Amino acid sequence: MITRLQDFPRSVYYKPRIRIEQTNQQIHGLVSTNESLNRALAKSDNDKTSLETDLNVEKEFQQRLQKALQNEKDKVLTLQIDIHELNSMKQEYDAYKKEMTKKQNDFEKKFNDQDETIEELALKLEVYIKREHESREKDGIRASGWMKDEDVKECCQCKKEFGALRRKHHCRQCGLIFCEACVSTKLTLSGTNKPVRVCDACCKNVLAQCAVNGP
Repeated sequence: MITRLQDFPRSVYYKPRIRIEQTNQQIHGLVSTNESLNRALAKSDNDKTSLETDLNVEKEFQQRLQKALQNEKDKVLTLQIDIHELNSMKQEYDAYKKEMTKKQNDFEKKFNDQDETIEELALKLEVYIKREHESREKDGIRASGWMKDEDVKECCQCKKEFGALRRKHHCRQCGLIFCEACVSTKLTLSGTNKPVRVCDACCKNVLAQCAVNGP
């Protein structure tokens, strides 16, 4: 009986203490759990923020892709329009080329038809010029029958226009006016005591007469 009375206060003393320790352990466990939950929640928030950032980046990337795709579609449409216009231009060019080829063939045909006529006219003109020079030579045209400088604007042979660098020169045989290049030959004519300028046609005629008549 005495032992039980002695043990009673001790049991009463230790039980609350054990409960307090157990409660403290439970509180400590709850605190640890709470901290773990807080860390997990913080990590979850960080993951959520990271996911939201990645999602925004993905959305921006998709928007850029859609914009680039639309730009490519616009380029394709523009190229299709350009191809259509080029095809139309090619058709017009082919038609124009065909027409020009036909005109060229017609022109060549007309040119070939008139070629002989032109050659005949050239021969007639050459004969006429030769006869004209012979006639002038027979008539004894000299300085008194020369062309007036103010009446002539171009060389009677090469048809080049006179100017400051291209001066006028008379042929002492026929009296026509030539440039220096076309009247560069000098011969001693009847009635002259030194070589004078003569045109090419007169030079040929004078030399031909000398060959016939002798020196």
